Amino acid sequence: MKYEIDLTPGRLARQTADCIQWVVLALILIAIEHSTVTGMKVAAAGDLNTEVEQQRGAQTSLYQEPSVIIYSGEYPGWPWVTKDSEGVLYCVFREGERHGFSSRGRIMLSVSRDSGKTWASAKTIIDKPGIDDRNTAITALKDGTLFLSFNEYTKDQKSQAYSVISQDRGVTWSTPTPMGPEETRTRAAAVELSDGSLLAPLYCPSTNDGRCIAARSIDRGKHWNIADLPNADSFVGDEWDVTEVAPGRLVGLSRNRFREKKSYLWAIESSDFGKSWGIPRRTNLHTGTTPAPAKITVFCGKPLVIYPNQRFVSVSAVTTSDPEYLKWDINAPSGGYRYYSNGAAIHDGSYVSPVFLSANQLLIVDYEIRDDSKAITARILTIPDCKERGVK
Repeated sequence: MKYEIDLTPGRLARQTADCIQWVVLALILIAIEHSTVTGMKVAAAGDLNTEVEQQRGAQTSLYQEPSVIIYSGEYPGWPWVTKDSEGVLYCVFREGERHGFSSRGRIMLSVSRDSGKTWASAKTIIDKPGIDDRNTAITALKDGTLFLSFNEYTKDQKSQAYSVISQDRGVTWSTPTPMGPEETRTRAAAVELSDGSLLAPLYCPSTNDGRCIAARSIDRGKHWNIADLPNADSFVGDEWDVTEVAPGRLVGLSRNRFREKKSYLWAIESSDFGKSWGIPRRTNLHTGTTPAPAKITVFCGKPLVIYPNQRFVSVSAVTTSDPEYLKWDINAPSGGYRYYSNGAAIHDGSYVSPVFLSANQLLIVDYEIRDDSKAITARILTIPDCKERGVK
């Protein structure tokens, strides 16, 4: 078959137009194929990041500056806050020269009598020369006693957990009493259980023998019975917190000393006031790529966890209806905040401790190491109260 090109002006124009249409159609088909492949790649990446986005998505607009600066200093860190029966707030923290060992590491206390709006000048309450006194936490017991835990840390990286008490609202403190075996550290405050005993969450940081430790006292901290919590496949116990969700039933959350791509929190349970513990199980909570502990408490009859859902970037408060405390409502947080409006990270921080000011107000203390400041901070968040949560 012989094909001839008609070079008359009209016919040539039509042939040119037809050619252009075919070229355009070919380009469209190529573009569609490319976008389909790209979309598949984006979808795959999205599948990998779904869990991260669920934890971060609801937080993206929750930038909030600190409501108040409790203390500014050299390198303050790891605060804890409690409230006594008269509404007085006590915040303890460690001040030192750096994140690591500091020969001038000391425990400091600041007090607020107006629901966290203003704070008294911090004073040193524990300072052993040449020792880094750190990892402190405080709780107000029902009888008004302030119970404080901390650990000593030496230049050669040896640790020992201790406790002290105050019966005059923090003016004077008892002589430190060891709380557990050698090589133990603290993070969270002791919990006063419904049977009157105290349960202190300790941990051993040993590379070969790391584990969570439950120290239990029936004589207000004079003597302690020790229970070693088990580890699990891909889990080594570390800094942890615990709460009593029902009489005798304790639920703890621990960060993992075993390094993972994502730093998940693991749940640990006891049904006998902390005398024995079950096998740890991984939750859907994680703190991003950098491990950090969480605070677990009970609010409106349900557990509430405050934790950094991306350490150094943001903090979130979440609840759960899961009776096993493994699946938390990470995509529907009760509140939270970011350190910077653009989602940037601070240099160090994200060790949070909350206290309820009212039925729907939560004060969260934190430490924040930035280029231009190093401080213990507090933010007051409004969260749904029991009525809003449908709890009578």
